[in-house]
Amino acid sequence: MTNFRIESGPFVGAQLEARGSGDARFRNWPVVYTLDGDGHVYVGESRNAIARLRQHPATVNKRDLRGARVVLDETFNKSVCPDLESYLIRLLAGDGRLTVLNRNESQTNADYYARGLPEGVHRHLRCAA
Repeated sequence: MTNFRIESGPFVGAQLEARGSGDARFRNWPVVYTLDGDGHVYVGESRNAIARLRQHPATVNKRDLRGARVVLDETFNKSVCPDLESYLIRLLAGDGRLTVLNRNESQTNADYYARGLPEGVHRHLRCAA
C-alpha cells in the first residue's frame, strides 16, 4: 500500500490558500479531489489543486460545493490520477447517496506504468464510503 493521506476542509478562499502554503503538492503535484455540498459531489484531478479548486466556484452547478477532500500521495503521476478519478466517479454514482456532477467517467481501463499501486487508495476509500 502506498503512503497517501486525505486532506479535508472547507472549500473557500483563505483556508484553501493556507492549505497550499503548507504542502507544495497542493500546487505542483498530481492529485485527485472531491468537492461536496447539498447532496452533490464532484470528482476531479489536477496537477495544481489550488488553482483548479479556485476555478470551480465560477461554475454555476458547483457554487454550493463547500467541502473539499484532496488525496495526496508521493507515488501519484498524471496517469494514476485520471484512473482514480474515474474509479471514484463510478463508485459514487453507484452508491446513489449523492448526485455526481461530473459529466463523464473520465479515463477508464487505460494501462500505464505501476497501475496497481493506487489499489491501496481504492481499498481505503471503499472502507470509508
